[in-house]
Amino acid sequence: MILVLSALALLAWLYLALFRGRFWEDATLPQLDEPDEWPSVIAIVPARNEAETIGETVRGILEQDYQGELKLVVIDDQSDDDTAQLAKEAADALNQQENLIVLSGKPLPEGWSGKVWAMQQGWEHTKAQAEPVSYVWFTDADILHQDKALRRLVAVATNENRGLVSTMVELRCKGFWEKALVPAFVYFFKLLYPFLWVSNDKKKIAGAAGGCMLVSGQALEKIDGPRAIQADLIDDCALGSAIKQSGFSIRLDLTRDSHSLRGYPKLADAWNTVARTAYTQLGYSPLKLIGSVVGLAWLFFIPVASFLSPDLLTALLGGITWLIMSLTFLPMVKFYRVNPFWLFALPFITIIYLGATIDSALRYHKGQGGQWKGRSQA
Repeated sequence: MILVLSALALLAWLYLALFRGRFWEDATLPQLDEPDEWPSVIAIVPARNEAETIGETVRGILEQDYQGELKLVVIDDQSDDDTAQLAKEAADALNQQENLIVLSGKPLPEGWSGKVWAMQQGWEHTKAQAEPVSYVWFTDADILHQDKALRRLVAVATNENRGLVSTMVELRCKGFWEKALVPAFVYFFKLLYPFLWVSNDKKKIAGAAGGCMLVSGQALEKIDGPRAIQADLIDDCALGSAIKQSGFSIRLDLTRDSHSLRGYPKLADAWNTVARTAYTQLGYSPLKLIGSVVGLAWLFFIPVASFLSPDLLTALLGGITWLIMSLTFLPMVKFYRVNPFWLFALPFITIIYLGATIDSALRYHKGQGGQWKGRSQA
């Protein structure tokens, strides 16, 4: 039996490596020709209790090397810290008070997820302006964008006529648990949403990364703005799907132009991030949960068990499969500049992600799903 399972696991990894949209690649957003005229952009930042990072985020946006009109709207989502004041102080320090608007977020209506409601309020403010905006740049309150990040996003959007250009920002990867879990997190995300397929108009699969999403005003108008995804906890992928289904082209890439300021120094930090939405990803389906656990165990654990088998053929199949798995992980290990040792740890890292996924289901059935910033949204 173990020999048969080993052979099937090898075939599965050969398929993933060769035919799953080259999910393992570490290509970043390209540098394309810049437009003759730079379109107007409004950056929208939902912020709830983000005093620790909001200042850097605001400075990064307002210091963009961008020749077009750029305004920033921060939605203070009922914070009980100094988020709003610190955002204003950051703009004051740059003498750019006129380019920042801080909105006081309204109470969360029933049927909305918190972040999407904040995005909707920013979009409604944008629509109310005298001149229509060409692009809306949704980004998070814990992201630092390098000065040419927006130029590159806009150049790709205009050259390729994309309704959405999104980048997976570079996550912090310094401590032990970050080195163990961050490259694998991006790897698994790309396995679920191969970026080449997301960016291919002929493929139905769609996705985005919520830390950085440049969306055309026309695309937002057509889907009725964030309202189209009002209840979605995985709002970025939902937005990408809504825009692609509406007939617009979308693109998703890695980037080194933008960095997350949020750290995950403890195992619990990364665990909670996964547990917050993993069961949502599975549609709150116990059957899908069981299927995911069995499938991941087969893909990631059988090769290790086979490699340790006393049977030579089984061990050989397991070793080859483990090697293929590790080689698909190599680009992400290199991207995050961590020790190559982590290549062969992927099966063991998977145990942590499986545990967090199961915990996500348990939290949901306890009425504690989707917890974020003091809110339980699932």
